[in-house]
Amino acid sequence: MIAPLFLAYGFVNEAYIGTEALATVVMHVSKLNAYGTSNLLYFQKVMARVYLEPQSFPFRDGR
Repeated sequence: MIAPLFLAYGFVNEAYIGTEALATVVMHVSKLNAYGTSNLLYFQKVMARVYLEPQSFPFRDGR
């Protein structure tokens, strides 16, 4: 949704990718803050997700 704004501003290549990544991080941090302060997100569930999520990805080195 924000890509046309960045492209119209003149960002290309690395500048576009970096700005898009920074905008995504800011958006996710603000969501975590909103969900955490409204008791919709519990610490135990977040930590369980952080622990289990990497285990769901297959090995990338061909094994």
